[in-house]
Amino acid sequence: MDAEVKICFSRSNTLLGEAIRSFTGGRVNHAFLAWMDPQFQIAVALGANPNGLTLSPYARFLKPPEQVVCVFKPASGLWPGIRALAPLLDTPYDYGGVIAMSAVELVHRWLRQWLPNPWPSKRMFCSEYVRRVLKLSGLDPCGLEAVPVSSTDPARLLHAVEADERFTLIKGGLSFE
Repeated sequence: MDAEVKICFSRSNTLLGEAIRSFTGGRVNHAFLAWMDPQFQIAVALGANPNGLTLSPYARFLKPPEQVVCVFKPASGLWPGIRALAPLLDTPYDYGGVIAMSAVELVHRWLRQWLPNPWPSKRMFCSEYVRRVLKLSGLDPCGLEAVPVSSTDPARLLHAVEADERFTLIKGGLSFE
C-alpha cells in the first residue's frame, strides 16, 4: 500500500522567498510533497529546491527560516504523478525558470493573461513540479486551466488548491507522529 502524500506550502524570509512573494502577491513561496515513508520509517519531503529535485528526510528538507503555512490532503493518491516524474529526481533546480517567472507575473498583472514561461527547460521549480504531479495524477486544481504548467507560481497553486473541494486542509498542519 502506498503512503498518503500531502501537499505542503511554506514561506521563508530569505531573499529569494521575499522576491517570490513580492512578484506573486502571495503568502507562500514554496510548494512540496511530504509523507511518512514506510520503508525508511521517517517522514520525507519531495520537491524542487536549490539542491534540485530531491527526496530528503523531512527534518532536513525544511530548514529555518522556512515554515509550513498549510498542508492539504488530496482526494486520491499522487503516486501516478510521482512515479511518472521519478526519472527526473536529482536534476538541477530551474533557476532560469524562476527568474523568467518575473516576466510571466508582470504580463499577468498588466494584461491579465497567462503566458508560458519564456525559459524552456526540462528542469523544474517547486510549484511547477507539484502541479505536474497533480496533473499526472488526475488532480489538476480547478481554476488553473488558463495557466500553463510552466507558469504556475506557489501562490496561484495554493489559491487553486484551497478553492478545489478535492483537497482538504489539514487543521494543525503536518504531523508524522
